[in-house]
Amino acid sequence: MSPNFLLKNGVFNTVYSSSPLRSLHQSKKVKALNTASEKKIFQSSAGINLEYFKTSDAAKSVIFLPGFLGNKDSKYLACHAFNAFKAGYQIIRIHPVDHGGSEHLNSDFFKATDISAIEELIKTITSSQSDVLFNLIGFSLGGNIALRISQVVSENNLEGVIAISPVLDPAQAMKAMDTQSVIINKYFLRKWKKSIANKHKHYPDNDLLPALELKSLREITEFFRNKNAEFFSLAELFHAYAITSENLKNLPRKTTIWSAMDDPCIPVDPLLDIQPSKLLDLNITKYGGHCGFIENFSFQSRLEDWILQKLQSDTH
Repeated sequence: MSPNFLLKNGVFNTVYSSSPLRSLHQSKKVKALNTASEKKIFQSSAGINLEYFKTSDAAKSVIFLPGFLGNKDSKYLACHAFNAFKAGYQIIRIHPVDHGGSEHLNSDFFKATDISAIEELIKTITSSQSDVLFNLIGFSLGGNIALRISQVVSENNLEGVIAISPVLDPAQAMKAMDTQSVIINKYFLRKWKKSIANKHKHYPDNDLLPALELKSLREITEFFRNKNAEFFSLAELFHAYAITSENLKNLPRKTTIWSAMDDPCIPVDPLLDIQPSKLLDLNITKYGGHCGFIENFSFQSRLEDWILQKLQSDTH
């Protein structure tokens, strides 16, 4: 990929790909996809409620997971979901806990370490449609979750997993988001605090308001770690959902990772020592930013064509 000059800056590519201009650019696609989707609520065996959005049944299906506090209409996700939908795929877009404005569905807050409800939902979907072939695509933290889900879902009709700009080392990623770009840091802080305020509105007894005064993503993470009391330190918490080379050695199905060297949110260092294998297709581009990969100011990206080709390929 060789984007236009400004888009060779990872921060600019990331910010521009998530700009309101892109919302306008793909508004008709989002509307068409949402019109064709039915909202459903899944309750896990532990009582966790998840929203998901499903189009009509088809012989092949793609399940999408957004990044941290993203949603079914996130700009980096919607374009790929629409492309697959137009190509005849059933599209399922999942909101993890507290994502997509779903803070009211659960009193407990989102935990990156706990993917049990998502795992159960995906197992339920794939087993209930045993004649349908599924692929799972996750972005950023959703890419991390997709890679972990793949380790525990045994259903054979889950053909493959694609992780775009996945979080591999959460400690590295949080440091980068707190220090690499003021714009990106403020974006994630604003998004998280908006979600916390919404959670407080529905569950005031959770006493989340002190988190709104904190100044960094790390401080807010520490606040929730203390409330949860499951981990003794942030290092232990981050280790619990890190993706290591060991996780990628014995893959249960075909897996693709796509990341950029200039990603300002997720350092690609952990990927550099990993060797592609029969089941692992590793793509590290020079440019692209975080979940951006925009090549011009018309929001064109070969990543869109590539993902659709990957889904349709007999080798995936």
